[in-house]
Amino acid sequence: MKIMTVKSRNMAFMCSLFIAIIISNIGFLHAEKKIYRKVEQLLTQAIEKRNDAPSHALALCQEVRKLLDSNDIQWQEREKKQFEIRCFNIMTWIYKNLGKYDKGLEYGKKSIAMAQTINDSKGMALAYKNLGVIYTRKGEYEEALKYYDKGLKLFLKIGDKLEIA
Repeated sequence: MKIMTVKSRNMAFMCSLFIAIIISNIGFLHAEKKIYRKVEQLLTQAIEKRNDAPSHALALCQEVRKLLDSNDIQWQEREKKQFEIRCFNIMTWIYKNLGKYDKGLEYGKKSIAMAQTINDSKGMALAYKNLGVIYTRKGEYEEALKYYDKGLKLFLKIGDKLEIA
């Protein structure tokens, strides 16, 4: 029978503790990956539903925002803001289609402000385009042109040919 010294017992304890920490971290990473996939899935569904089921799409965006605000995951700031920008742009689109232009303008402007903080050109460009559409529908053509122009410049800058067309 081997007798463990105090030093070897401490070493064994430290190794066990280290392994437990690694296993715990792996568990957290899997949970975070699952939530990340859920957010992506909800946003995709919201985009698909934005025209034919706008109330459902808005509910999906609200669910995404709750996930982003929960303490279940430590989001990277840029990543969290990019998801929020996508939500705001979807909500802008929905409110535009519902004829709730003031609400659409509110979310479009939130999207632009947040996109500027992280230099998200695509998010800003989409918001500018959506706001241009809202101002066109409101009959405010000069204002619409300003937003269309800003959006077009950003789409050209990032080389988004689909949006330029």
